[in-house]
Amino acid sequence: MPRTKTFDEDQVLQAAMMLFWRNGYEATSIGALEREMKLVRTSIYNAYGDKRNLFRQALARYFEIELSQFSDAIEQAETARDALRGVFKEVIRLHFSPSHPGGCLMVLSLLESEQHDAETRRSLQSVVSHLKEAITTRLERGVEEGELPADCPCAIIGGQATAIVNGMIVIAKADISREELEALIDASVSMLLPE
Repeated sequence: MPRTKTFDEDQVLQAAMMLFWRNGYEATSIGALEREMKLVRTSIYNAYGDKRNLFRQALARYFEIELSQFSDAIEQAETARDALRGVFKEVIRLHFSPSHPGGCLMVLSLLESEQHDAETRRSLQSVVSHLKEAITTRLERGVEEGELPADCPCAIIGGQATAIVNGMIVIAKADISREELEALIDASVSMLLPE
């Protein structure tokens, strides 16, 4: 007879996600996960498998909840320039939200990529690729709508914007001020898409 789970899966996975986000994969012990998730080790293993599988599920939750807002910023923008500005502003929202530990779980995980297996590395890399493609597609729409010149190198700018997003996340963790990041947004949009 299968066991019935006696805990809220969303709540405990959120707790694991936040712990991985604060500490990184390597520094997050099973003991710390037990305390944060308020589950005993056997319950964690029964529900999620090993630590790596739990991390993958926490990462999937992070992608769904946090990183989807980057896609929303792109899709909801009226112009290509607004789309870039919106993506860069998401970095500020993500880092300075009082409910977040700061930085970005995905970028922090990329920085400790030697700790991950091939499947997890592919998941992380796919997020970077997805962001670049989403920005590139929005820029191409800007070309079609006449906002941007026909010779706009959309894929190159999409890659540059993605690199800027990741760089902003890293320097935000180094205690760069919100004001400095906001100034960087305006400079970056002007550099990537000069009027």
